[in-house]
Amino acid sequence: MFRCCVAIASLVLLVACSSRPAAADFTLVSDSSTAWRLSERHATVLLSFGFTHCADTCPALLARLSRLTASARSRGQTVDVAMITVDPQRDRPRQLHAFVSRFPGTTGLTGTQAQIDAVETAYSVWAQRLPKKNGNYDYAHATAIYFIDPNGRIAAVRDDTDTDASLLSALNRAVAS
Repeated sequence: MFRCCVAIASLVLLVACSSRPAAADFTLVSDSSTAWRLSERHATVLLSFGFTHCADTCPALLARLSRLTASARSRGQTVDVAMITVDPQRDRPRQLHAFVSRFPGTTGLTGTQAQIDAVETAYSVWAQRLPKKNGNYDYAHATAIYFIDPNGRIAAVRDDTDTDASLLSALNRAVAS
């Protein structure tokens, strides 16, 4: 009897640990000034965080993700790239649109500071405003990329230091769901 209970408990634990966690749902405003809700996408979504005043990391990451997803889209797969701003004070839909339009297949997302804070918390994303001289500021933030499958589950989490091969593997895993 004891062995049977241990076997069942082990099986339950194995299944629980192997299932993909649900991605936290949210609604923000897209760079086209429309409501964008994650649970309504029904596509593979590569979710990242950044800001339009970023000089290097954010544009480089979005360029990589745009290139990576272009090949999947050319094979008929529905894949979206979404960048949530960590700087909603400056990144309104118009500014986001000018920024993300350089990266095909990418949507910029913004909202109130409270909405952005809630999404950052739900995804365990760190972002910090860094004051500069003359009243300007910059941001330091996590560079996590969430690969969310069409069923709204997190298939993988990577960051900007991962190789293209690693990102492609994560994308393939998310698309295959």
